Amino acid sequence: MTEHQHTPHHPGTAAALVERVGRRARATLLATAWLRAAAVVVAVVLLLGTLDYLFRLPRGVRLIHLAAMGYGAWVLGQRVILPAVRFRPKPAEIALRLERAAEGNRAAGWLASGVEFGHAPAQNSRNDLTAALAAHSTAQADAAAQALTGQRFLKRTGLVRAAALLTVVVLVAGGSTLSRPDLAMTGLARTLWPFGHAEWPKRTALVDATATLVHPIGEALPLRALLTRTTLPMGATEVVAVYRVFVDGKPGRNERVMLTPQHRLAERGNDSGELFERLIEPMVETTTDSACEIEYWFETDDNQTAPTRIQLEIRPRVERVMVRVEPPAYATSLHGSFLDVTSLPVVPDGGGIATVQPILAGSRVRVSLELNKPAALAGGSGESWSQPGERSLGYETITTERIRVEVVLVDADGLESADPLAVVLDVVRDAPAGVTVIEPAYDESVLATAVVELEAEGRDDFGMHWLTLDRQTARVPAHSESTTPEPAADPVQLGRTEAEPDEPPPTLTLTATLDLSTIGVRTGDEVWISAAGRDAFLTAPPGETDTRTIRSTVRRLRVIDETTFVDQLRGELAGVRRAAIEIDTEQAALHDTRTIDPATTADRQGAVTERLDAQRGAVDRLRQRIARNALDDETLRGMLADAAGLLGDATRASDKAANTLQHAAEDARDPRNTEDPAPAQNRVRENLETLIAMLDQGQDNWVARRTIESLLADQRALAAETEALGDRTMGQSRQQLSAEELTELERIAARQQDAAERARQALDSLNDRAESLARIDSAQADAMSRAARRGRQEQLDEQMRQAAAQLRENQTRAAAQGQQAATEALEQMLEDIDSAEASRDEALRRVLASVLESLESLITKQEHQIDSLARAQSEADLIALAQPMVALAGNTLGLLDELGPQRNLAAITSLVGEAAGAQERAVVSLREASIDSAAEAEDESLARLREARDEAERMDEAASDRENARARAELRKAYRALLEQQVALAADTQPWIGAESDRRTRAKVRGLGQRQAGVGESLADIRRSTAELAEASVFALAHRRLDAASAAATERLLAGEATASVARHQATIVRILQSLVHAMAEQKQNQRFTEQQSNGGGGGSGGGGETPVIPELSELLLLRAMQAEAMEWTRNLDESPERPADSELAELAELADLQHELAERAKELVEKLTQQQPGDAEIRP
Repeated sequence: MTEHQHTPHHPGTAAALVERVGRRARATLLATAWLRAAAVVVAVVLLLGTLDYLFRLPRGVRLIHLAAMGYGAWVLGQRVILPAVRFRPKPAEIALRLERAAEGNRAAGWLASGVEFGHAPAQNSRNDLTAALAAHSTAQADAAAQALTGQRFLKRTGLVRAAALLTVVVLVAGGSTLSRPDLAMTGLARTLWPFGHAEWPKRTALVDATATLVHPIGEALPLRALLTRTTLPMGATEVVAVYRVFVDGKPGRNERVMLTPQHRLAERGNDSGELFERLIEPMVETTTDSACEIEYWFETDDNQTAPTRIQLEIRPRVERVMVRVEPPAYATSLHGSFLDVTSLPVVPDGGGIATVQPILAGSRVRVSLELNKPAALAGGSGESWSQPGERSLGYETITTERIRVEVVLVDADGLESADPLAVVLDVVRDAPAGVTVIEPAYDESVLATAVVELEAEGRDDFGMHWLTLDRQTARVPAHSESTTPEPAADPVQLGRTEAEPDEPPPTLTLTATLDLSTIGVRTGDEVWISAAGRDAFLTAPPGETDTRTIRSTVRRLRVIDETTFVDQLRGELAGVRRAAIEIDTEQAALHDTRTIDPATTADRQGAVTERLDAQRGAVDRLRQRIARNALDDETLRGMLADAAGLLGDATRASDKAANTLQHAAEDARDPRNTEDPAPAQNRVRENLETLIAMLDQGQDNWVARRTIESLLADQRALAAETEALGDRTMGQSRQQLSAEELTELERIAARQQDAAERARQALDSLNDRAESLARIDSAQADAMSRAARRGRQEQLDEQMRQAAAQLRENQTRAAAQGQQAATEALEQMLEDIDSAEASRDEALRRVLASVLESLESLITKQEHQIDSLARAQSEADLIALAQPMVALAGNTLGLLDELGPQRNLAAITSLVGEAAGAQERAVVSLREASIDSAAEAEDESLARLREARDEAERMDEAASDRENARARAELRKAYRALLEQQVALAADTQPWIGAESDRRTRAKVRGLGQRQAGVGESLADIRRSTAELAEASVFALAHRRLDAASAAATERLLAGEATASVARHQATIVRILQSLVHAMAEQKQNQRFTEQQSNGGGGGSGGGGETPVIPELSELLLLRAMQAEAMEWTRNLDESPERPADSELAELAELADLQHELAERAKELVEKLTQQQPGDAEIRP
């Protein structure tokens, strides 16, 4: 844009105009260049300073920036400043530019030429024309310049922009400088002189908050830092920990970990800020003596703390615990788990508890602790502690009670042990011995005939000194309102055992056998069994002696009558019957589900097996209880034996069914390969049905027997009352009796009349029960029928009614005779009922003999048939074998018919039926020429026949055992009866021993001789009627001695002489009879001994074998009893006063003969047992 300005004219205006415009143009150009250069420089410095402030550029980058700025300044000088400096335009060029820029183009053509001529005056004056033209041109140029004077020909836009740019840049830089002059100076210094030490102020500030000087090796170290200054929000700043481990001065590699912000403020001294933490686990492999340190520092993006070092040390700990125990002086020679310890290493458990147990109270205990480094107790040491070395501690005390010693260690650096160690000294006092009666294990109700095995045990930590086993009879006091039994006699010691003084064992046991029949107990009495003992503390020196005798808890044997005892047994059998019904129901359900889910059914069948076995155990316990109580009830014995056999067979069949089902479940893809479990399941049900029916039948038998027993007991009581009343009213008529006597007479008569009516009902009931049992148990039905017939033949109810009538008339003697006849009739009826068991076994053995013969024949034929099948070569051979198999099947079916519906043979019947079924399948297979099916069926037939034979043999053996048991019971009963007679006879003889001889004395003594002769005859009858006595050499010896002693006593008594030798012979008879009764009552031990003899040596078949009438153990017991008698006899001879030489010599000779006989019998018995014992088993008599 051109500006017009009027100025006064003066000469040389054109040249002056051109010169002036040129100067101004150059000045404008220079100003613009310098302004631009200055703006660029300031802007670049500001930019680089800002970048350095934001990013804290390292020195290297800033050096690059400085070099770049230098290069940029050079380029700027070359491209901007230097061209402006060099700007020198010619006047003509300026005039031409002015002509082009002049308004209205008024100076066009004149200004440039006039300026040109004006700058060359010499050349213009060469001629006049040139000079005139030059002057004219110059004048025109001046006129044009005059016209252009006042106009602006220069554009200042660039200058203004440069100035504005510089102004803006300067304002920005100046504002920054004014706001933070320190930052501006720092940025300028760092940008323009990177070699200096100018630093920006830190944006973050850190403080080390890890207040730890020593840290345990192997544990996490918490590193903590406080961020006291930051420009970021809480938790946004990154704080890094750098650490390295020094081992013996050698540094490891640097590890960097990021600290975790805790988003909370914390304080450290005077500093506070945001808390950062991190757990590190420095890996150190060092020994106790190595010097370990960890060096660390914290960093942010623009700051870091100074390095800090923490010492790493191993915590103190207990390396080993040693305990030394010195027991009290009195216990040093005894044995016990706490006495053999002299130096014992103790290992702490997972909870840091080292337990030393047991330690006897009063022992001196020294605990030694071996440490891993020098350390001491954290809480200081008490009087009991010592520190024998830098790395050891000691504790010593005398124990009186349980002690718990807490051990917390601390080292010189203040480090404590990681886990406190507790040393527990478990102190036990020398408690009294524990004395227990372990057999019987609980109070028990028994019969007065029971033979009870007793066992006591004494236990003590040191050892037992002695142990005794005692009994005491207790009964309710007569005429007392109390029903609590009280001691009726002093305790009687049954046995005693003592230990060796030098080595008392920790346990003493003592066994004894108590025969209640020999101690005179009756119903309602109690026999208290207790044990007593002392431990080895008795050997302590004076001042430490404990003289306590420890007694066990009393076991009470309550004597009950036979009726109550049987009632208890019947109650338990009722439980067995209920269980059998439940098991039968379960078995029926399993039979229906056997093919649906074999696996589940197999498990349930296994449960049935367990329940059956449990019931068999219950029955076996009842049998043992009967044997222990010597219950003379063959019917009940037989029923329990049969029940045990049925349950045993059912258990085996159930187990077989369970195995079959299990195999079926395992081979479910091909059921044809598995056996059908149905026959075994059916066998279980058949046995259970037989058992249930038998128990029902036994209930009928028991009711019948109980009714007669009740009548018999009442009749005996009535007879006793009648006898007592008759003694008081003898010779008096009814009218002479007092009112009280009449009342008592009427009461007895009424009771007798009631007994008569009950007898009539009992006879009718016996007939009814016999009829109902006829199809189930013919032997029992026959027994009841015989008992009913005997009662009617003896006119039982009529005799009782007559006795009642005679009582009303006070005819007590006649009434007593009728009562005695009724009592004898009732006793005979009981014997008739009890004979059913013997009859049943006799009939059973006859049937079994025939069955066994038939089974042997069938087995032989079946084995021959299997051999023929194995030799068959063609289809024709197989078809030909069908006809013999048909005949075999027919014979098997014939045996099945022979067995019939007898319940006691149900197991055999089931097996034979299965064999017949298998034979029929074999016939079909043979006719179809299927050799595999035929072979499988015939093998099954043979297996079932053999099982049936085994079952028949087992039943025959059981029946034989029952017969032998009855024979033993009868023999024991006979011995007991003779024992009672002999005891009474000895008691009657005792007053006449040494009495003055006169006619009356001799007559009385001869009467005693006749009674003694009767005893001898009874002994001879027993020997003649019991053939087994001749085979039992010890029993034969006992009978010879009985005969000799009875004959000698009889001879003297019949001669009217009641000398001391008679008393000795009678005492011998009593002792031998007691030994015989005791020996025959050892049913439980007999059974155990027989089983050991049958199974010992490993060479037997595993069967039990028959128990003879006189078992070997009975002979051993009798032999022991007679040996004890010989020892007692020897002791008496040695301690007795002087006697006539002839008498003493005779006794010595007799004693020598007895000892010789005993030695011979013992030798024979050992040889007998050795022959029965297979293998090389040792027999210890």
